[in-house]
Amino acid sequence: MGASRSGEGCAVGCAACDVCLGETKRLSDEDALLMARKVLSGAWRAGGRFGTGYVVNMLLGRGDERMTRNGHDSLQVFGLLEESGEAAVRSWIDQLIVQDFLEVVEEREYPLLRITEAGKALCRDAGTVRLGVPVPPAARGRKKSKALRKSPVSDLSPDEELFERLRRLRRLISGKLGVPPYVVFHDSALVEMAALKPRTLDAFGGVKGVGERKLERYGAAFLKVIAGESPDAVW
Repeated sequence: MGASRSGEGCAVGCAACDVCLGETKRLSDEDALLMARKVLSGAWRAGGRFGTGYVVNMLLGRGDERMTRNGHDSLQVFGLLEESGEAAVRSWIDQLIVQDFLEVVEEREYPLLRITEAGKALCRDAGTVRLGVPVPPAARGRKKSKALRKSPVSDLSPDEELFERLRRLRRLISGKLGVPPYVVFHDSALVEMAALKPRTLDAFGGVKGVGERKLERYGAAFLKVIAGESPDAVW
């Protein structure tokens, strides 16, 4: 799911990134470019050998034995975004992935965060970027409902409460893996799950956007939530 690099945001109707879901408030072009370069510098200096969580900790200045061993706690980027907070840094990483300035590459079943050629170009004053800062949860409700209304399967009357629980599970999984939520499942897939409420792995595999690999990885957990279990109890 690519996105425009012209600063206009992600693809229209992706219903999966923070910008489309109304979970961020747009920064000025100047501030967006500054923050983007700081995040990209962290990913660049990490050399593409670590996951999102590691890069976040480095940018927040959270040193540990592993970071000291790698010499990353002595880099200029260490603690560069300490005052921004984890929520903002993770959100910026998600948005930069959506806009193709960063990418998550699976290597030996471990997701690694890497800067793309477009990201390197942005650090050299080539290109524009759009970023936002997280907004309070209370301000998001209408956007989430809008995501449901715009879904191609909205005529199936998805269970909104179940949809939110599925989103919670997706957040837990993406947080553990260090990847944006849409890498696990797009909103359109969650809406279809909330509408069809599959009860078996075969039925779950029939949901658009699941696929064989995701069925094997996440199927059992999502089926438990669909059956009524708490997302926090299954992941």
